Amino acid sequence: ERVQTYTHPLWLFLLVPLRAVTGEIYYTSMIASIVLSLATALLLVRNTADQRRMGLFILGILFLSRSFIDYSTSGLENPLANLLLVLFFGRWLVLKRPAGDRDLVILWLLASAILLCRLDLGLVILPALVGLFRHRPWRRSVTVMALGLTPLFLWELFSLIYYGSLVPNTALAKL
Repeated sequence: ERVQTYTHPLWLFLLVPLRAVTGEIYYTSMIASIVLSLATALLLVRNTADQRRMGLFILGILFLSRSFIDYSTSGLENPLANLLLVLFFGRWLVLKRPAGDRDLVILWLLASAILLCRLDLGLVILPALVGLFRHRPWRRSVTVMALGLTPLFLWELFSLIYYGSLVPNTALAKL
């Protein structure tokens, strides 16, 4: 019986080639976590570049936060999720209303990546995604959404065929 023992396919897809290059997984996952966490911090500072004090304040909060440091060096998928969330909300906040199809496809692709990283993060991005349907024709919005969510749909189809379930066994075990 095939069992999906991981809850974060995107993190796995990132680590597998890195492990193939380095030949070991422990330090590889740690370094990947630290690099992604630093990228997240730098992106947050860059997004507040017009307010230097705010950028320094954000850095101070992040690097004084024990939970941020612990999860940033744990080797888990949290740093990837943090980076994707910063990218998603950074784009969403500067989105011109009504947005063009290209901008919306990028947001939906980021949403797809977030959901491939951690499916439960859908609750975090759901309000922003619902807002994307405002001021746009319904059919056009659904087409753009389907295009952006294609990676998630493909993964779920593979998961259903290969593992026999849309959700990982670990998620079912937690329930």
